[in-house]
Amino acid sequence: MNILHFFNRFIIVLIIGLSGCSYAPPDFPKTKPCSVTVLRDSKPVADVFVTLTPIETGGMWTVSGKTDVNGVAVLRTFQGTYVVQGAPERTFKVTLEKQSVVEGEKSPKEIEKLGMTGIQKYHEDIEQKRAALPKIIPEILNQNSHTPLLFDLTKEQTFQVELNDYPMDPPQKKVLSIGGQKL
Repeated sequence: MNILHFFNRFIIVLIIGLSGCSYAPPDFPKTKPCSVTVLRDSKPVADVFVTLTPIETGGMWTVSGKTDVNGVAVLRTFQGTYVVQGAPERTFKVTLEKQSVVEGEKSPKEIEKLGMTGIQKYHEDIEQKRAALPKIIPEILNQNSHTPLLFDLTKEQTFQVELNDYPMDPPQKKVLSIGGQKL
């Protein structure tokens, strides 16, 4: 009888788990579907991580997505392990990030075998190679404090970014000096 009781409970738990029931955090906002499209020269850019940060503070959730081969990131909102499609109706800052693939990159298991000094040298070499590659995303777009991109989800559900509209490197600050002293 105990085995039958255990089996019935197991089936009930399995059905509940497969039905998608999950606990929604109490302060979790309502969301609506939204997406961001990333283009360069009007062509889609794949594998770009898109993050939305609300202009107004509040909530312990994150909105993000990754572009597919069509350059479209369908956004999802996360809080802990709770995930839903879409984003809350707010105005967001948009940041973009894409890591260049570097020749000679190793899998985590291969890196583990290198030992402490080997791992440090490996990471230094990869970062040096990555720095030498052409940038994919303009620097201004991957810094939340500087991004000019705003997405008002109260007005629209899609947002498009043409990377060519932004300079690849931020303008350099001019250093003034008088008599060899920097001001």
